[in-house]
Parts: sequence; C-alpha cells; structure tokens
Amino acid sequence: MSAPPGASTQPSGAENQWLARYGLAIVATTALIVRLVHWWYVRTNDPLYAHTLPETDMHTYWEWAKAIAGGDWLSRKQGIFYYGPLYPYFLAPLFVAFGPNYDIVHGVQVLVGVIAPIAVYATGRIIADERAGFIAGLLVALCGPILFYEQLLLMEGLLVAIHALFLWSVARGLASEGRSAARFAALSGVLAGLACLGRGNFQLVGALFVPVWWLATRLSDAARSTRAASASMPTAPSCAWRNTLAYAIAFGAVIVASLARNRIVGGQWVLSTSNGPILLYIGNAPDSMGIFHYPDSFLALKEKYGGDQGAVPWSQELLRSILQNPLTFFWGLLRKLWIFLNAYDVADNSNIYLLGRFSPLVKWNPIGWRLIVSLGFVGAWLTRRNWRKHFFLYAYALAFCASIVAVFVVGRYRLEFLLPFALWAGIAVGQAIEWWRAREWSAVAAAAGAVLCLVLVLSPQLSPAAKLNTPPGVPGTRLIRPNDFLLLARAYKETNHPAEALTALREGFEIHPWDRPLALHLANMLEQGKDRDAAIRVLKRYLSLMRGDGDAALALAQLLARNGNTAEALSLVQQILRVQPDNASAQALLQRLIQVGGANNSPR
Repeated sequence: MSAPPGASTQPSGAENQWLARYGLAIVATTALIVRLVHWWYVRTNDPLYAHTLPETDMHTYWEWAKAIAGGDWLSRKQGIFYYGPLYPYFLAPLFVAFGPNYDIVHGVQVLVGVIAPIAVYATGRIIADERAGFIAGLLVALCGPILFYEQLLLMEGLLVAIHALFLWSVARGLASEGRSAARFAALSGVLAGLACLGRGNFQLVGALFVPVWWLATRLSDAARSTRAASASMPTAPSCAWRNTLAYAIAFGAVIVASLARNRIVGGQWVLSTSNGPILLYIGNAPDSMGIFHYPDSFLALKEKYGGDQGAVPWSQELLRSILQNPLTFFWGLLRKLWIFLNAYDVADNSNIYLLGRFSPLVKWNPIGWRLIVSLGFVGAWLTRRNWRKHFFLYAYALAFCASIVAVFVVGRYRLEFLLPFALWAGIAVGQAIEWWRAREWSAVAAAAGAVLCLVLVLSPQLSPAAKLNTPPGVPGTRLIRPNDFLLLARAYKETNHPAEALTALREGFEIHPWDRPLALHLANMLEQGKDRDAAIRVLKRYLSLMRGDGDAALALAQLLARNGNTAEALSLVQQILRVQPDNASAQALLQRLIQVGGANNSPR
C-alpha cells in the first residue's frame, strides 16, 4: 500500500488554502454542535445524568469535589490519594462558583470536549498536512465512545482533552526551534503531569517521554539540517538537551507537588495515588480475568491479613505469584493486550452498549474504536518511511498501551489511544483520496481490504472480556453485563421511574436468565407491583437453569406461600431440607406451612 510513483500524496494548493481558511472552524463547529445535541439527549433520557449511585466512581468524585469546595482544599479527609485527584479538583471551582449543579458541570464538559478535536486537527497539520489534520479532527469530533464518556460524571473527557493537548504541544515543540521549542517542551511536561494526576498509569508514559523528547528532537534537528543543506540555508544549533530538561523539570514539578501533598497529609511518600500495588495485583494475579474484577486469590489474601487490604503486601504477593507461575503471567499479558486492542468496550460504572441507547449519536454512530483503530493501523503503515516525524506518536501509543495492559483493561481507560490513531486514520483517508483521484484502484482496494479485515478481527464478539458475560456452554456473546442492567434499574427506581426500572430488569433477565441478582430483583419488583404470578415464573425459570441455588429456591417457596400455593411451597421446602437439613429459614417456613395446611400436609 505504498504510494505509487508519480502519485501526489498532498492535497492541491486550492484545497490546502480552503482547508487552512475553514478547516478549524468546521472541526470546532461540528464538535460543538454534536456535543450540544448529545447533551440534550442525555439530559432528557439518562437517569444517571443528575444522579450518582454510592458505590460508583461518579459518586466518589462528586462527593469529594463537594468536600474540597467546602474548604478541604488539601483533601485531608482523603488522606493519601487513592483515586486520581484531577477530576474532583476540576469540579471544585465550579461548585464554589455555581454550587453542585449538574447542568453546569455537563455544560462545561461539552466545552472541554471541543478541545480534543481542535488539538488533533492542529497536530495533524504539523505532522502531515491540512487534509489529514482536518479528517483526524472530524473523526475525534464525531467519535461515539469519546462522545459517550464526555457526558458522564467522570474524568474521561477532561483526560482526552489533556492528552490531545499533550500530543499537540510535543508536535509544536519538535517543529519549533530555540526558546519556542523549550516552551512547548515545558508545556507538554505540565500536561503529562496533569494526566498522571488523572490516572496513575500515565506515569510510565510521562517518564518515558524524558528520553523520547531528547531523541525526537535530535531526529527533528537532523531532518531540518538535511532540508537546510539542500537549500544552502544555515541551521540552528541542536536544542535536544534544553527541550528534554524543560520537559523533565515541568513534569517533575507537578509530580513533586502531588508527592509533597501526600507526605504532608498522609505521612507517606506516594507519587500520585496509593492504589497502584492493589490494581497491579488485581490485573496480574494468576486467576485474574484481565479486567476490573476481584479474583479469588485477592479475597483470600485480604482474609489472610485480617480483612484489611491496606495490610496486605500486594507487591510482594504479586512477585511471588509471578515467580511461581511465569507462563500464566505471560499469557495473561497477551490476553490483556488482545482485550485492549479489541473493539469491545469493557464496562466500568457505565456500559456504552446500554446507556449509549439514550443518544442516537452514540447508538447509531459508525465512528468508533473499530473504524478509527483499523484506519489508524493502515495510516501508520503508510507513514513508515517518514517514521522520524512520527516517532513521538509511536512512543506515545506503545507506552500508553503498555501502561494499561500492565494493570487491567477498562474501556474508558484506553480512550486516549484513539488520538494517535485518529491522526494516522486522517493520513490513510487522505492518501486513499489521492489514490482514487489518480485511479490507482489496486492501492485503494488493498487499503480497503486491510481496513475491512481489521474491522472484522477487532469485532467485540471476539473479545475474551465479552465472553466473560456468558456462562460456559451457553451459545452467543453478550456485550452488556447483568450488573449494568441492575445499576440502570436502580438509577431509574431512585429517580422515581419504576416502570422504566422494571423494563430494564426484564430486559436484563431475558438476556441473562441464569443471573441470580437479576432474577431476585425482578421477582421482588414484580411482587411489589402485585404481579406474584409473573414473579413466580421468573424464579422458576431461573431455578430451571440453576437448580442448586438453595437460597433462590427458598425465596420461591416463600413467594409461593404468600401467593396461596401452599402445597407447591410445601413440596419445594421439603426438597430444600433434604439437601440443607439445618436451614433454619426453611424449617421455620415448613412449620408455618404445616400450620396453614393442616396435619395432612405434614412431611413424610
């Protein structure tokens, strides 16, 4: 898929001028309009728009921001940071100015969401051309996953904006000389530090960019020297060390500020957050699933150390398990890498396949992970001969991917990976346009075939994480977890929408009829709605799949008794007692049933 000899890989002069004049305005306007429309849909339909559930990160950040706005500006109540402090400190000034107002927060997040498309557009102009930047900016402006997470009460939209500005500042610094380059290097250091305060995994990327800045500057200087020599022009002296030092000092200043705060407040030297060892264990334990899920070994270690997870030496335990099972650890990393690259969005707090239905701009949006990453791989291949100019993007993408895979994969954690791939996708689409104009059909077909193959390979149904939602031996792949339906139903119920809550539980149970919490919650809500017959059918269907669940069988027996099905309830409770003769609740129910049914119903 290399450019054919003689074919133009750049847009025409007239097209360049038109894009230079109107490109930024189109990208910015598109990003703003799309976000305003999405905001309206979410505000109208999503029960979690102005409501948080206590066990979610959204609730944690919201309450934390209220405490900061109330005067706890050092977050002394938090002690050492466990969660990244970036988002609550972003919210706190808004709370001071406007109070904890959901509309204000969502509205500001709409404006923040416009930053990334503009920054990507500007970066594309630097590393490629006007058209590539324009296409890349539009891809980010219209990207469904980015749009979805921007309107949640989470830091994802803010982090995407910071990362996009980081890539732009690096590109500007490498394209500049002298003090201007050093200023952009320092700006990129500050942005990298802020990204670390959002999510600690970026410390790996931020630290790696110290040598990356030096090497990328040297490569950029070499390219400028070559061009200057061919044009007989003088060149500026290399500023690699100055750029690197400016970046390192700025990056270090942000990290040291967080380190000093943790020392002052919590008495320990912790760079940003203290949850690193715990999260590393969760993601790399021998029985880890590669996603955020507490493995059995995690729970066993907590119990071993008295139930206090802070007392567990997680790093030592993880090292011991890796040394005992090195192959298991290695295959676990490969599994996580595949989960990361696959298009399936691993849910945490919010599920895009469920809550994304509230906005057609997410539900029906073809511009997502699969398309951008597939186009991006093709674009990265096409730029291989110009690798020096793209070196910092390669370093960012590889380091960012490694920083997530080293822990565990969550859909919202990997959004920033789309930024360099959107840039390469812009280059791929731009090159395809030139091939089309030059009637190089073989090149167009090869590129289209490569994209199609990648789109198929990255299908969510092929993700190991998606397959975890379905019990072994059951056909099909389910993209929405049972717990996501439960959280949605609970949100509906707490916001006084009982009919919608019941609908969510019904849908979840139809997809996951073997899930115990879904069955019990649905049966309970049906009984509260005076539809005991339907509740009985739900529990019977569940028990037909999960016959060994004594607690659910007892719940069914109690429901049958309340519904007047005494004989059936008595038969069921007798079956329970044959398996669990010491079940006190079943024994008490048996006695009540005997009293109601008379001596003829006594057990044989």
